[in-house]
This record gives sequence, structure tokens and C-alpha cells, in this order.
Amino acid sequence: MKRAEQSHRCTRTMTGHAERQLRRWGIVLFGTVWLAAFVFPGSARANVVTDVNNALLNIIQNTSGALVDGPPEVAREIALIDGAMFDAVNAASGSPYMPIAYHGGQVSGASANAAALQAALTVMNSLYGPSSLYQQFGGVTGATYYPSTPAYANTTVGPTLAQVNGVKVQIGMINAELAALGTSASITAGISLGTAVGNAMLALSANDGGKAASLQTLTPFVPTNVGTAGVYVPPSNRPAMTPTWGTVQPMGISSATLAALEATIPVAYVATHQGLTSQAYALEVLQTECQGSGTALPSSVASTCRAAGFASESAAEAQAALYWNDPGGTLQPPGHWLQIADTIAIQKNLSLLDTAAATATVGLALHAAGIGAWAIKYQEVAWRPVTAIQDCAAWSPNFTSCDAIWSSLIVTPPHPDYVAGHPAFSGAAATALAAVLGTDRVTFVSTSTTYCNGGTTARNSLGNVMSCTLNAVTYSTPTVCSNGATAIYDGDPVSPTLIACTLGGVAQSVTGGGCNNAGSQPVLNANYAANPLYNGSPLICVIAETYPTLSQASGGFLGAEFSRVVGGIHTPAAVVQALALGNAIGTSMTAPIALDQTINATGTNATIFSWPHTMGTAANGLLLVGISCGNGASVLGVTYGGQRLTRRLAQNGPGNQNRIEIWYLLAPSSGTATVVATLSNASHQVHGSVSFTGVNQSQPFKESASTSGQSTTASLNVTDTSSNQVVFSVIAANEGANPIIVTGGQTAVWDNGSGTASSDILGAASTAPGNESGVPVSYALATSQPWVLGAVVLNPAAIRVSRAH
Repeated sequence: MKRAEQSHRCTRTMTGHAERQLRRWGIVLFGTVWLAAFVFPGSARANVVTDVNNALLNIIQNTSGALVDGPPEVAREIALIDGAMFDAVNAASGSPYMPIAYHGGQVSGASANAAALQAALTVMNSLYGPSSLYQQFGGVTGATYYPSTPAYANTTVGPTLAQVNGVKVQIGMINAELAALGTSASITAGISLGTAVGNAMLALSANDGGKAASLQTLTPFVPTNVGTAGVYVPPSNRPAMTPTWGTVQPMGISSATLAALEATIPVAYVATHQGLTSQAYALEVLQTECQGSGTALPSSVASTCRAAGFASESAAEAQAALYWNDPGGTLQPPGHWLQIADTIAIQKNLSLLDTAAATATVGLALHAAGIGAWAIKYQEVAWRPVTAIQDCAAWSPNFTSCDAIWSSLIVTPPHPDYVAGHPAFSGAAATALAAVLGTDRVTFVSTSTTYCNGGTTARNSLGNVMSCTLNAVTYSTPTVCSNGATAIYDGDPVSPTLIACTLGGVAQSVTGGGCNNAGSQPVLNANYAANPLYNGSPLICVIAETYPTLSQASGGFLGAEFSRVVGGIHTPAAVVQALALGNAIGTSMTAPIALDQTINATGTNATIFSWPHTMGTAANGLLLVGISCGNGASVLGVTYGGQRLTRRLAQNGPGNQNRIEIWYLLAPSSGTATVVATLSNASHQVHGSVSFTGVNQSQPFKESASTSGQSTTASLNVTDTSSNQVVFSVIAANEGANPIIVTGGQTAVWDNGSGTASSDILGAASTAPGNESGVPVSYALATSQPWVLGAVVLNPAAIRVSRAH
């Protein structure tokens, strides 16, 4: 779908320090052989899904420096492997969720652990096995693959032979974990299931275009009108990355849905002559020039930056840029977010099924983000800021700060500027993960991987960086941790390398030695001159950062979004629109909670009440029954079509004059059945049933709250909800309060009374969308009467990990 040309507007404008006063948060680490795992204290532990991901992250680090394994490919690998593990665990757990690729139904008695491990192995043996691109091009360098292009000589087309062997070691570790489970009938059934699931996932992806798009990277890409101002200039030392990846088929959402999301992103400024030469685009390039420089700025440029209000990057911002860089040879942006998802899963003690659901949803979102971002990149083919800044041919009368020797803080990746990749991956992963968890508010610490920001890299036999050499100067990793932190080494038999530092069980940044010191020293002084205390080292050691929310990790100057501007590799519009695309993709991975049907009735002086309710056919159904009663009665039980409901909330009013209860049933069968409620004693009551679709079946509720009182206003504040959640509330009040009026932003579901005598009961119910700042649930009463009020918060389900009926 061709995106319509429209006026370009960033959703955020950043000038000077005015909007950059974000709180600096520190750090968490989940790791692999290279990254030791650390989570907050408690009983948190890993499971087979995070074990496999440990190995996968090691493999990504081993292969991602190759031409055939850039960020989009890494995202696809995560989606396939974690998607297969989810399908396997789901089938072994009774198939409570709708599958991604495997439609063989549940397998009773199969070990979920064995199924997950075997499913992962089946996919990994295909992705990384003898017929894979990684082994096909193992050990192949640019010198042999591009003999007529000397500039490509130092590229690695595929992993080195040592790295290929390293991949085999990681897969061997998973095999060993599976073998250790034994040979019982349950394990054997799990292995059989895992094989079937893995093959189903491979069949689903066999014709998605991923392999062909990876191969296309090996053919040098030459944009139409190359050499024209505004058009992307591919790097001279390697081919441009995955120019046809935008044609790959996504999983979890349709190609049409993804194309529609891409169409919402404005065209790049450089797509038209008017945009290229506009004052707005000149300011975009200037902001990157001022805030993302790796070297001192000429006095004329410094004056222009100062006049525009663009201060140079702070030490915290520079460190964030280096932390989120994730170049080839590291976990790359998708792997970084898989690491974060695993960290949180361990930290929250998620079950095996919930862990698999979380990482699979993140994987699907990452994969779609890679496709969407790369489709736009090679549609717009927008030149990088460094090209615009160094081009002194007066490409715009509004850009007057050309600097022919300007360089960015981090090395520019080999693909176009617009839209940025990392913010798209980050927005998709953060939004999808928040939807699965039911909250954005998750404090976590994450660490980056040691890498060389330019120059040449020396690694030990395990693949870990030992040193970087730039301009004949070698910068080596430190051998000890600073500030009394505990050092963790990788165990290399010849060259053991420091890979992590911890203090009190919390990961710390690795500093000292030859490490870059941007975290303690700004790159430039306030006058844009070089800071003599900044060492400019290309060795970027492990950086630990702490974030209080997922959205703060994906957005802002200290998150992935503007880290690309202060890194000097993207314009602000490229990162703002990338994050918007990623957020939209992440949101598309969740189905909104929808009201299915509502039934309401009343009763007088009886102990058993019944009424019909019809459930629709949409997925992830939830039936709620709300009962408002009096006369000291309570509910003994509720059934729907003979199925027992579970009490979620109960609360007595003042003096036990009235009472409310909320009962629920997950995934009721579609069609019409009878609701039967049985009370402890005869009572007047108002009762109702309401059904929803799109509700999380593993964790349907986020919070429950209740209160009581006597006044003309019944109110309750439900805290810590998000916009994709729904608050359902029920009230009971004495007859003298008639009428009860639903107030605020709530929508009435029912409002009724059992009669008009003083002994009768009034009952009402309502829904309201969640809100991060809290939802005030409120009802107005005609007169001051005793009342009782209760509310529950419903969590949304993810589309591709949604419960089946």
C-alpha cells in the first residue's frame, strides 16, 4: 500500500533542554553465557523458555555481525522460535489459547517442558542447520564473495567457522537439557508434540519470503536517482541491509493490516523538493548535527546550534545512545527486547505458559516492526543525517551549517534514515509486552553487550569482545570491577573476559580499563568544544540502565527513541514516526475488550433466580454476573448452563443492609444458556449478566476493589489501570436512594430496582475504560442511603495468544 503524501508533523519537538529533563534511571541484566542473569531479589527463577532464549541470545550475538543476519532477520528468528515454544506449551497445557501455527489440538499427558524444548530445537536446527544461510556462508568473507569490490573485503558474509561452531554448542546445550528430562511416556509424548509443532511453524514460514530477502542483501543496492540530494547513499564498505525485507509476510497480523499501519506514517521530508528544502527539515538535520556529534563542532555551527536552542548531548544521553546502539555482533535491537522480556518474566515469576505467551507476542510484534520499518525505509530511501550535514552543495537555502568532516557519536548503520529501525522495534515490543502483562509500569534493569563502536574487534574463543583498535590504539576490557562490585568472567580457557559486574545482586555498568567513559563525561562541553576528559574510546563496555516503565525504555531521550538522534544517526522525524509505527504494531497484537451482551432482571423474596444469557462466538470470552441483594443474604453459587462460576468479589454494605457480589466464568460456550443464582436466604435482589470478548484468559483480572458508606455519592477510585483495560463495577443501595445515576466517564450496563417498598434493593452496573492515572467509579443517589460498591479490572488478550472457545 502506497502511503499517502501528507503534511509531515512530528508528535514531539525537542529544543534545548526544555523537554529533555527526563529522570535518569539506572539498570537490569538478563543474560546468556556472556551475560549472567540478574533479577530483583526473591524467588524468581528461569524456565525452559528463558533457557532456550539464553541460548538464542548467544546465537544472535554470534551471527548478527554477518550480512545475512541483520535486525529484521533476528526478529524473524525470535518470532519463529518463541512462537513454536508457545504453541508447544499451549497444546501440552490443554490448548487454552488459539495457536499460531500448530492446529493439531491438545495432547493430553505430554510434558510441556519437553514439548517446548523439542519445538525450539526443530526450528533452530532448520534456521541454523546445514541447509541454513548461516552455514551456507559460514566463513565466507567479502574478499572471496566480492572479489571485484575491494571495499567489501572486510565484511563477513556469514558467521566465521568458529561462530558456526559456537551456534552448535548452544543448540547442544538445549539438547542436553531435553535429554536430562528422561524417557518417560510424558517426555516421549512431549518430544513428539514438539516435533510436530516445530514443523508446523517451519511450514507456516516456508514461503514468507524471509530467506529470499536475506539473500537479496548480498546484491549491492543502488537507489534510483542516487547522487541526488535527499537520496540514500549506501555505505562504501558493504551492501545496504535487506532492501526487500518489506515484502516479507508477517505473522500475528495480516499483510493488509500491516500495510494499513504503514500508510499512517507521513512521507519523509526528502520525498519532495518542497520538504527537502523546507525550514522544518533543515532544523531536523541541525538538531541531529548539534545533539549527535561525536567530535567538536566548528564555531559557526556551534553558534547556529546555540541560536536554535539545541544543546549538545549530556553524559546521560550519550550513554543511553551507546546503550541502545545494539550493532552487529551484539543482541541487536530485537534481541535486546527479548532479553528485557525474559528478565521481566523471571522477575514476575510468570508460569511456563505465560512466559511463552509473553515472549511469543513480543517476537511477533518485533517481526512485524522489522517488516514495516524496512518497507518504509526503502520506499523513502532517505539519506542519513551525516550525508546531509557533510554535503556542502547548498541542497537547501535553509541549511547553513554544513560541516564536511562531521561525524556521529555512534557508527551509522547500513540502511536509510526514515523510518528508524530501533524505535520501531522498541515501540512494538514495549507496547505488546505491556498488553500481555496488563501494565506498562514494570521496573526492570537491562544491560547492553560489549561492542566496538568503530575500529577492529578482537574476540576470545567464546565470541566475547576483548579489545577494540582504532587509529593504531588498542582499548582493552578491564579485568576488575570498580566500586567494590563483583566481577563475572566468561570462562574462556585462554582469554577469560570480564562480562558483568554486580553489586548487591544488581547489575552495574562495567567501567575503567579502555571502556568509553561517556556515562561520566559528556562528549562535548556546553560550548560544543571537545571535552578533554572524554576519552573517545571505541570500546563500549557493558552498560546497565534501569527503567520504571516499558514506555520510558522505548521512548524519550534516555530510551531507544531519541537515542538515535543523540547518537547522530537519525533525524527526529525518523525516530518519532518509527516509534508511532512500532506502538501501532504492538497495539495491533492485542484485541480490544468488547461488550458482548447484557441481561438484567430483578427478584423479590426468593433464594433462587434464573435468566437466559446468550454468548457470542468471538474469542476470549468472559461472563460476569453481578448481584445486588439485601436482607443479610449472600450468594451460595452461580451456574451458567450447568457450569459453575467463580466468585471474584463480595462486599457487605453498612450494617449488612445490602451486599454486592461479582462472579465470573472464562471461555463459556457460545449460544444461549441459563444463569442460575442461589442465595443463602430469601431476599430482594437486582441481578444481571454481562459478557465480554477479548479478555485475557490466563490473567483476566488486574485489580478488584470495593467500599461502602452512607451518602448521596458512592465512589471508588480504581488505580493503576491502562487504556486497553476495562473497569466493571456493581452497586447496591437501599430503595430510598432511587434513582441511582451513573456519573463520570462510565457507561451504564444496567440500573434497576426490586420494587418501591422500603425493604427493596436498588442495583446498577457500569463499565469504564482504564486510565494510567486511575479510574474514579461514581454513582449519584437521590438521597443519603447505605450503599456498597465494588469493581474489577479486566485485562485484554493478545490476538495470537488468545483463548479458544
